[in-house]
Amino acid sequence: MIKKLNIGLALMLVFVLTFSVLTPAFGAGDPVEGSEDSPVAVAITKNLLMPKGTTTPNADFHFLVEKISKDGSTAKTEDMPLLGTDTGDGLTGQFTISYASTETGDLDTDTNIITFMKQTGDIFTGATFETTGEYVYKITEVNNSYTLPTPPPTEVMTYSPAEYTLTVYIKSSEDGSFNYVYAVSAMVDVPDLVGDDEPEIGDKVDPTPGGGGLAWTNTFVRTQQEDDPENEVLSMSKAVTGEFGDRTYYFPFSATVIIPTLAEARTYNAYIIDVNDAVVSFASLGDANMNAVSGAGLSDGPHGGTIAVTSGTPFSFKLKDGQKLIFTDLPVGTQWGVTESGTDNYIPSYLL
Repeated sequence: MIKKLNIGLALMLVFVLTFSVLTPAFGAGDPVEGSEDSPVAVAITKNLLMPKGTTTPNADFHFLVEKISKDGSTAKTEDMPLLGTDTGDGLTGQFTISYASTETGDLDTDTNIITFMKQTGDIFTGATFETTGEYVYKITEVNNSYTLPTPPPTEVMTYSPAEYTLTVYIKSSEDGSFNYVYAVSAMVDVPDLVGDDEPEIGDKVDPTPGGGGLAWTNTFVRTQQEDDPENEVLSMSKAVTGEFGDRTYYFPFSATVIIPTLAEARTYNAYIIDVNDAVVSFASLGDANMNAVSGAGLSDGPHGGTIAVTSGTPFSFKLKDGQKLIFTDLPVGTQWGVTESGTDNYIPSYLL
């Protein structure tokens, strides 16, 4: 009777110990599992956001995959395979995703933002895991890998701060002839873009191809930032026709400039150009009987009277025959609306 009881306790103890050994293997979160016939693949995703009308930059984006630990030990990194191209330190591999100006993304007509998504191939391709167990890697993006051109035009590339921990579980095949990626788990250390639907610190994401979990989202805005009236990027002009038209009369307008949501919120420079291509004076801009600009900042700059327009804020002005309002530093994708007030004895019309 005593012998049978001992056997029962021994069997129970074996079961408990076996369960406690297997459980910590998935401590990094719910893994994506595969099989020896279909090992798990992992891909890095690059999202590039641009305002409508922006040409895709010729850009290379680089990602670093750093060895962290093997079976919980940081001293065993030399037993881990390098993922990607060796950067020279033996601990870090690199992957590259390239964009070309000839390629295009998908336009969201509600936001007027182009999203361009690319992925690497399986980052385990070519890697050999010599032993079974748990392998942990850290994945980050290299900042400032895109070389900005000398203005004009000026370009702004904003990089994602995202960082991820990738935990890889390696099993041996049933016949013991090879090891394979049985499961992976990816956790957010630093979030990608902040938003209601974006993963937060500690969240688990799907790192498999098409899952889009290991994602870095950059924004790209191209603009003309030289404060020079010769750099005209957007304009409107006034022309008076008819035998009895008064070409000295100043006609009233109102306008609103809306920059893309990805662009920097600031004031943008505008000028009024006279019929002789000269910038009108600061005095003329503020004169109620002449250009009468209001709702915008006015200054006397190196080129003449300068108008500082805030995006989204309506401003008013007047133009006479042959004069033109121009902007010199608006981002690509800017929209604006212009309204001319009615004037007795004149019939308004417009040409695009």
